[in-house]
Amino acid sequence: MSQATKEATAVLINDYFRHLSYLKRSPLTLKVYRVDINNFTDYLSRKNLNLTMFKKGDSVFYVKFMSQRNLHPNTIHRAVSSLRGLYRYLVDQNAIKSNPFNGLLLPKAPQRLPKTVTRSQMMDVFSVLEQDDSYEGVRNLALVELLYCGSRSGPVRDLKFKHLDMEKRIIKVVGKGDVEQVYPFTVKAAEALTKWIAIRRTSSLSRGHIFTDKRGKALHPTKFIKIIHDIFEPFQPGVSPHWLRHSFATHMLDTGVDITTVSKLLHHKNLDTTMIYIDIGEHKLKNVIDANHPRG
Repeated sequence: MSQATKEATAVLINDYFRHLSYLKRSPLTLKVYRVDINNFTDYLSRKNLNLTMFKKGDSVFYVKFMSQRNLHPNTIHRAVSSLRGLYRYLVDQNAIKSNPFNGLLLPKAPQRLPKTVTRSQMMDVFSVLEQDDSYEGVRNLALVELLYCGSRSGPVRDLKFKHLDMEKRIIKVVGKGDVEQVYPFTVKAAEALTKWIAIRRTSSLSRGHIFTDKRGKALHPTKFIKIIHDIFEPFQPGVSPHWLRHSFATHMLDTGVDITTVSKLLHHKNLDTTMIYIDIGEHKLKNVIDANHPRG
């Protein structure tokens, strides 16, 4: 790849990342995309290709190249997804006519069931938090109550008053593609949130966030993850904030809520995404048979 071609490629990619920033993609998402695209441009350079020369047949060889490097199927799927997004942008900009990564046959990725907390463990956690009237205890109860209502962890961690409607008991956030998403929350969550708001400390470092630390500083993502991890450690080691979203979905289905409703509560675009939580229920039933049946 000539120097002029490298510079032209860099311009296209930088334009794409400016576009993603405009769409408010998270820093972590941008970091992952950058890794996948950098690996791809290194491959193009070795093959003396460039972004606009790359065709559908070339994409097959690139997938084969990644497979030969013994990359996990999930990593290959993610990389193709990143590159498909890049080429979708190039098509929209009329830089190319078609997306070479559309319709590719990819290595089958093993299905991993989402990790969840049991209903009894959730109740045990709530019992402990409800007895803790410390600054952090009141905050942590509000955090867990909201996370257990199905919202993604980011909107809860970064919650501001402009996102919150206490009267209607809803959180309004802007999701992927600048689409507004509404997450309702329970009466218990509203009570915990009201109690927290009454005592929360703020500072110039809070940036308007509702959830803060003792100094009034907005919670850093790493700190937020550690808070949830530590809360659940005595009951279920290794719990992350997103486990509570999975637990919410699983427990709703377990109590008889129909899958379409749960899908809407989670803001899944595809019902198949929600079906994984039914698989969790079936997996649990199978474990019951294996553990208790005379011929299990």
